[in-house]
Amino acid sequence: MKNNFCIVLLLVAYTSIAQVKLEGVVRDSLNKPLELANVIAINQETSALESYGISDAAGKFKLALGKNGTYKMQVSYIGMKTLEENLTTQENDISKDFLLRADNALDAVELTYEMPVTIKGDTLVYNADSFKSGTERKLEDV
Repeated sequence: MKNNFCIVLLLVAYTSIAQVKLEGVVRDSLNKPLELANVIAINQETSALESYGISDAAGKFKLALGKNGTYKMQVSYIGMKTLEENLTTQENDISKDFLLRADNALDAVELTYEMPVTIKGDTLVYNADSFKSGTERKLEDV
């Protein structure tokens, strides 16, 4: 039992040595940290998702990447432009901060909805155009 535990411990230690730790902070253009920003690392050789993380309340994130690899980093946050950068790992851990810019989207959208049925006193008034689906048949078609 002791030998099995030692073997498992060595395997876990070996796999953690073969990785580079990437850590940093995601900030907005006002230099404020962004909580819950998505940080994604895609391996450029295999086009596979290698690692991902979400920033904490202070905007900090941590990812584990393979040594001597090239990655496309994608950092996104709601209401901000997605940032894409290429990153090459070596043998040492990396510290990298990301700065996201505001997106030029509309601030608000106004939806207008007309009720298909209205009540006037004791009668119901139907708006017939609200019930069209485009598949209606007319009397002359029948």
